[in-house]
Amino acid sequence: SGLEAMNIFNENVESLEFLEMTAEDIEQEPVLYITGPNIVRDTNRLGLTITSILGLATSWYLSIYPFLLNDAIGKRVDQELELLDASMQPDLTWLTDLSFPLFVTFIGLQLVHELAHRAVAGANGVKLSVPTFVPSLITGVTS
Repeated sequence: SGLEAMNIFNENVESLEFLEMTAEDIEQEPVLYITGPNIVRDTNRLGLTITSILGLATSWYLSIYPFLLNDAIGKRVDQELELLDASMQPDLTWLTDLSFPLFVTFIGLQLVHELAHRAVAGANGVKLSVPTFVPSLITGVTS
């Protein structure tokens, strides 16, 4: 188990020589790996599109979630959703109106971030693939 592995590591940690190594102990010169400007993987457009759609969806979720943590807003949402039990249509457009500016801000920041990648890559002659919004339930979207 993980606990057993940690115990074994802790018992033997003093005998590990690499922990006491310094830069002077290393006989080999440092290696710097440099690539050319044309290192771009083949893209899977369908997979990247689906990933970006999920990334945008998690950003939308992230923009709504903080409002649901507010007790008053949470109760109002619950009241609207109770209408579903009565076969009535709930109206949550007010929640969309609250969360949309936050969503646009998140996406705007992400787009500026991606444009900065493009600018630096272009200045250095590096080709980039299409940016992909990667879904994250914690932060909404990452790239």
